[in-house]
Amino acid sequence: MSKPTVVKPLITSNWGDQFGYPAARALLPLVTRFPLITPNKVTIVSFLLFAFGSVSLFLEYPYHLIVAAFLIVAGYVGDDLDGQLARTRGLSSALGDYLDKTLDVLKIYIIAASLGYAVYLESLNALAIFLAFTACFFFNYRYYIKLETMFSRINADPEYLAKSSEKRAEVHADFAAKEARAGESLKNRLEVLWIKNRMFFAVDEAEFALIIAFFALIGRLDIALLAIALAQVCIAFLRLYQRGSQLHSRPGELHLPLRK
Repeated sequence: MSKPTVVKPLITSNWGDQFGYPAARALLPLVTRFPLITPNKVTIVSFLLFAFGSVSLFLEYPYHLIVAAFLIVAGYVGDDLDGQLARTRGLSSALGDYLDKTLDVLKIYIIAASLGYAVYLESLNALAIFLAFTACFFFNYRYYIKLETMFSRINADPEYLAKSSEKRAEVHADFAAKEARAGESLKNRLEVLWIKNRMFFAVDEAEFALIIAFFALIGRLDIALLAIALAQVCIAFLRLYQRGSQLHSRPGELHLPLRK
């Protein structure tokens, strides 16, 4: 079996995929032994694991927070596994991509609501529910900002998507060259390290899962809730200003891979 390709280069993926991709690749040889396991089935099972892990944040049973952390991370790894399995078997499809992306957004609601309710049960403070709503809303607001930005550029330039695709390929090639030169000097190693890890501050789906899983293990869900809510608000307003400024005066920058 040929070595599977990573779905997205790390420069345009989530920070957590640095851990999710290798874990998924480690599972891939086992999964491919079973023809009945399809990419879409992996997507659905990983979603169910993630969902049960999320509600386990507030379901009180022995070691429920440890179970929650494990299942949330397992569901997240499964989300990386489905794409790799699809590419390895040549089963990539529009339906599979659609299912993967729509369930990813649904996961954010489930984990945010579960986290907020868990903290509310611990503190009996209704602020927890508000913070959960805030985290979920502003995460999805980031999606809306990205989509509106893209629609605006498509209306102004019908070739926008093609130009963006070309630019994405250039960015990926440039990053691959930087990785190849990383061992030549400390400066190069630090540059690659920063490029790989700066995505942590975007606090996307993977970071949602990993941050909550970490704080579940140490029993401080309140810190996870506050940190994620504040991060989503700050990033959303940063994107609101950034995309508006780019549309107004620097539209060429919008050919670069856009993060929500």
